Amino acid sequence: MFGQNSWLLISKGDTLNASIQIKKKKSEDLIFFKYAYHHDWHLITADNAEAVELPGKEKYISVKLPKVEKKVWAKCLFDGTYKLVKYKLAYYIITETDVYLLEPPTNNKSKHRFKGVYGSLFFEDIDFDVNSLSYNSQSLVKPLILFHQKNNLWYKDYNRYVKKDASVLLEGSYANVDGGMNLRFNDYFSLSGQAFTLGIHRSVMYPDFSNKISLSVGAKVSAYAFNNYVKNVSVGKTNYVDINHYYFSAGGNGAVCFRFLDLSSVKLSLCSGIDVLKMFSSDQQIRLETLINNVVETSDVDLGVDDRILFYQVNQLLIEVPDFSKRLQAGVGVSIPLNKKVSELNTFGINHSIMFSVIYKF
Repeated sequence: MFGQNSWLLISKGDTLNASIQIKKKKSEDLIFFKYAYHHDWHLITADNAEAVELPGKEKYISVKLPKVEKKVWAKCLFDGTYKLVKYKLAYYIITETDVYLLEPPTNNKSKHRFKGVYGSLFFEDIDFDVNSLSYNSQSLVKPLILFHQKNNLWYKDYNRYVKKDASVLLEGSYANVDGGMNLRFNDYFSLSGQAFTLGIHRSVMYPDFSNKISLSVGAKVSAYAFNNYVKNVSVGKTNYVDINHYYFSAGGNGAVCFRFLDLSSVKLSLCSGIDVLKMFSSDQQIRLETLINNVVETSDVDLGVDDRILFYQVNQLLIEVPDFSKRLQAGVGVSIPLNKKVSELNTFGINHSIMFSVIYKF
């Protein structure tokens, strides 16, 4: 056995201080070692060693496989009474006496042959639906784990699983909204209103990558209420508009959140994302009053809604107080339109908004 720290090379029971290196050549694994304080790397073949292990990471075993002329290094993905190994593109199950090829499903004829091997090996030993198996290592180890657990046998799974923390977030928010409409001869009116939004999001964090960054995607619906009497002053005239109407929007959103303060008493996060929305409303008729030379002219205008796909950048500051609740968050944010302002005449659109949100995590 050659080894340095956690690097182990098992060979005839000997122990030497060495480093190990694994390289690929035409999809085949080659294993080299060098003695401590030496510069030269030496190739060690599968004929003169039994196994190589990088504890907690990888293991390779020396094995004679069907249809392969000599012993090769096969990557061990599951070690126990039954072993699952991979050589080039094919998987094999190894016992003390036999080696079973799990034939790759390259065509319709061989599509289910690897499942038949599992059926013949474990038909009477475990309750498992082999038809649910996929041809990848994380799926192929499932019957092996079940068999070893049922029979209290030692095993080790060398698959690398992507750890993730996922949760569903329900968000409700209230916002002060700026709206605008373009009437007649490019007379632009700014309006203020309120919005109520309900959203549901799927949030995922990958702790192995970062325990501070999370990603979320979701959907939301909003209702807007505008009740304004506003004026627009231009050369030689003043326009007045009275509006009282409701608007709605629906769409999806995605965001990235970064937790920059993570204390036991308080947690603060910054979230930045994009909302993609579509607005809905029945056409409405509003009254337009124009004052020219102290004479008031009154007319009715048919006002439509901005029918473009709308994009908004949304930035939020979220706070969580674990001592109060580990499921609730509160936040403030701003929504900034990425589309140009409404340019079509007699059309209403939503601009900036400042929001307050409450988020519940399931």
